[in-house]
Amino acid sequence: AAAEMDKLGSVMGFGDHPHETEREITAQNFGDKMRSYAAQMCFGLFLVLFGLGLAGWNEYRSVATLKTLEAAQSEYTTVPCSPISVDNDERLVYASCPITGQKAFNNEAPFLKHTTMEPALRIASKVEMYQWTETEHRHKDKNDRVTYTYSHDKKWTSRAQPASFSRCNTCNNDDATQHSTWDSRLALGSQTIARAAVKLGDFALADYHADQLGGKGSSVKIECAVDAQAAA
Repeated sequence: AAAEMDKLGSVMGFGDHPHETEREITAQNFGDKMRSYAAQMCFGLFLVLFGLGLAGWNEYRSVATLKTLEAAQSEYTTVPCSPISVDNDERLVYASCPITGQKAFNNEAPFLKHTTMEPALRIASKVEMYQWTETEHRHKDKNDRVTYTYSHDKKWTSRAQPASFSRCNTCNNDDATQHSTWDSRLALGSQTIARAAVKLGDFALADYHADQLGGKGSSVKIECAVDAQAAA
């Protein structure tokens, strides 16, 4: 009974997780230490030079951006939201207009058909699976002996993990994306799965510009937990 409770606790996310540890121990002689120190010094010098170059590049970009904005400010033309005049074609224009085109995505987004939604600009998803993962831990003692240990835990991840691990006999993963109940419109990771035809006044916005709209304060987070194995 105790063994069954431990197993249940592992599945539910509490208690001790089953894991196996593999140790690898190495030692360095004096010559190896000196070569290691020399390599670290060279790497440190490279980081210093790289940091100086990056700082100079950022400063150059800041100055170039400021000059571009100053030049654009003297060249742009303020235009109304409607109608669009062909006289301003290929000219730099400025317009301050309301955003239109928002829509509800109940029938276009997975898992949201029975959800009441307010009109929005787009639906972005972040899909993760609850899977076993393996983590490597490196330990070094005062004698420069290095020991590697490996631990296994279940966690939410956006990357598919191996079906099994050689260092953990009980850590088996089920690939939910291969089940018939998995919605093919969803992919692991972050993506935009549906978007509205957004307009700025009479101007149609490209997807790149439309994706710049909104922020944390104007977004709604909806979490869905799906047990693909049980559903199958």
